[in-house]
Amino acid sequence: MNTKRVAITDYAFDNLDIEKGILEAAGLEVACLKTGRDQPQLIALVQDADAVIAQFAPVNEAVIHAMQKCR
Repeated sequence: MNTKRVAITDYAFDNLDIEKGILEAAGLEVACLKTGRDQPQLIALVQDADAVIAQFAPVNEAVIHAMQKCR
């Protein structure tokens, strides 16, 4: 069975312990960047994600087009 992957593009908190705890308890894999300002890093992060959570990262047309699995 394929584990669903959630990409978190950026966050302003000290850590994502609460978010990771909730998502991982639901059987999801979590991948994240501390500051998602670099477009190539964002594209690499989201391209195989099933879901994306963004705070301030510039999720522009190029980043959206890179999402292969996100719904």
